[in-house]
Amino acid sequence: MDNGVRVVLIPTLGVESVAMGVYVRAGSRDETFENNGISHFLEHSVFRNKDTDKIEAIGGIKNGGTYSESTMFEAKLPGDKWEMGLKTISEMVIHPHLLPEDIKKEQGIVLEEINRREDAPDEKVGELFCKMRFPSQGVGLTTLGKPEVIKALDTQKLKDYHQRSYVSQNIVVAMAGKIYIEPLKTKIEEIWGSIPKKGAKKREVPHEDKTPKVAFEEHVGAEQIQFILGGRGYTTNDRKRFVLAVLSRILKFGLSGRLYQAVREKRGLAYVIDFGYDCEADYGYWGVDGGVKPDNLKELIAVIKTELSVLTSDLVTDQELASAKERCRVPLLFSMENPMRQMDFYARQALDRPDNILTYSDVINHIMNVTAKDVLEVAQELFDPNNFNLAMVGAENPKYDTIPDI
Repeated sequence: MDNGVRVVLIPTLGVESVAMGVYVRAGSRDETFENNGISHFLEHSVFRNKDTDKIEAIGGIKNGGTYSESTMFEAKLPGDKWEMGLKTISEMVIHPHLLPEDIKKEQGIVLEEINRREDAPDEKVGELFCKMRFPSQGVGLTTLGKPEVIKALDTQKLKDYHQRSYVSQNIVVAMAGKIYIEPLKTKIEEIWGSIPKKGAKKREVPHEDKTPKVAFEEHVGAEQIQFILGGRGYTTNDRKRFVLAVLSRILKFGLSGRLYQAVREKRGLAYVIDFGYDCEADYGYWGVDGGVKPDNLKELIAVIKTELSVLTSDLVTDQELASAKERCRVPLLFSMENPMRQMDFYARQALDRPDNILTYSDVINHIMNVTAKDVLEVAQELFDPNNFNLAMVGAENPKYDTIPDI
């Protein structure tokens, strides 16, 4: 659209539903210590518009989410109700009510959400991991924010943030499923065309503390230590991210994968062990996370480091590589059958890198072209001990000055 709002439309054959979403390039990364939590609170407040009840009244689904990089509002409805759904979800984002009495109610809800997070050490350890890597940047801020910030929010602060962040060039409107392009374009232009063209504030590249570190946060009463061992990864524009995707499937996928086999099946050290990664526009990271009894933490870290080390020295077999690729390809095929997943797949690309949007086939081709040598080289780059950081949350501080050796 001429005003800068980007539109993504994906017709999907053989479905009777339509998924729609508004994606806003505004999240906790765009906050400061003084207003941390305002993006998430605004997302909650937007749904205070009672017109959104129309979506559920016809059996539809509505939802929202706030992340470090973005805020999302979505709905899924029968295909013949697309016009009502689009108008409803668009209007609530463009013109949130933000009434004082609603804000007060929402403050109580969000404060309880923060309390819930404080009772969940597996969530707190992720925040600790980000804070230790980005000690003074928005990237390291929690999406929920701090109670004192939430209690101080009011209508004017929320309106100011909405006007500053929900600008045309920060917004993607996306729809997938049983849709017809031309009537949709006309309706979207009618609803969103009046939004003044306004540029988005440029984000500074986050400064990452690259020194290997260990951090601990006390959680009274915890039976386990929740941990993340991880480090720098790749951006969403780095082609090595496809190799990392394959590597992740080698380490962890369902009940298979090297980490699950080494930690749970062979040694019974932990119930949960996982490997994950995140690729954003200008930074990325990977991490192994889980929970374990304090007495077993050192052994578990040693097992993890051993498994990572093997990947830096030995080529994976053709069979294991082929299996890992299929574990990447098949979920993408499943995603293609789901309008909500399709919408999200393309909308996030349009939000983060509008000039380099890949199709499902593009991504699958990149995955299938990954070689064993590629996996070895990426493992050597990422699993260098100088790229390791360890975050821990539990009742008892193990008092590690450095990450335990193998």
